[in-house]
Amino acid sequence: MSTEFIASMTFANGTNDLGCDCDECGVPLPAPIMAAVRKRKRERLLARPLLFSTQERTLISRQEGISIWKTVVPVAADPLVEFGQSHRLLWVKQLDPKTCHIKSIGQGIIGSSSEEESRKQLDWDEGDIYLVKSNGGKAVGWTHCLNKQEEDTTDTVKSIANKDKSASSSAAKPAILITIKIPLNKMSEDTSSSEDELPDVEGVTSDTWASYFLKLSQIVLKDDDEHSPGIVKLSEEHRKSVRHAMGKVQPKAPTFPNMPSTGNVKAPLDTFALAPGTPMPTNQVPVATEQL
Repeated sequence: MSTEFIASMTFANGTNDLGCDCDECGVPLPAPIMAAVRKRKRERLLARPLLFSTQERTLISRQEGISIWKTVVPVAADPLVEFGQSHRLLWVKQLDPKTCHIKSIGQGIIGSSSEEESRKQLDWDEGDIYLVKSNGGKAVGWTHCLNKQEEDTTDTVKSIANKDKSASSSAAKPAILITIKIPLNKMSEDTSSSEDELPDVEGVTSDTWASYFLKLSQIVLKDDDEHSPGIVKLSEEHRKSVRHAMGKVQPKAPTFPNMPSTGNVKAPLDTFALAPGTPMPTNQVPVATEQL
């Protein structure tokens, strides 16, 4: 392979002074385009909060194959991507619609320009609860965005860029989503002799919340007129029932067979913790199993 041919390859040119991420380094760009590229890169850096950069997901409890998760979604954090093999009851527990909104992830490679441009803004408000139907195993994820975030002149973006912690903490408050995941194989179970009646929520206990959420999801799916993948907003009555039933859920730490009791585990519920001095069994590797 000749030296002249190698030199003609775009990746061989190491003098990229154009301020872009493409590999066409030897192709000169007009000054307006170069300026626009640099401006866009600065905007994306300024729009990303400095104190929070990732979403955090914590297991609250699990019962009869149904699990409840808490997800903290900071503004501009990269989406935590799962796969829609389960139905989800999703409670928007914290969100300030005056300054922020939620978007669902788009199509394509996560983080690519095409994926980010195809993200859809959702008309969600704090306190709303939705049934997010299974999409057959495709990617599912959410992002928390500032309203008019593309404008780098907003007070919120300026406060973040200037590391004004007091202003940014109030203006860029993270969203909190509570997700109840119900595997598809559970939806076919008959949980009550009456198919169309939801049990009295007052009777829900720490041992029966899973069957209650399962029955609620079955009723919502049956009443849905559009029998296709998508998102269904729960009625006010059902939202009250979900919030009331959530009060009966007792957080539980993960347990593993053939392992000594660890007593009161104070570690986060999505981590694995052993009591001080307890050796890890050589034939037992803790694995978090969940149908996403």
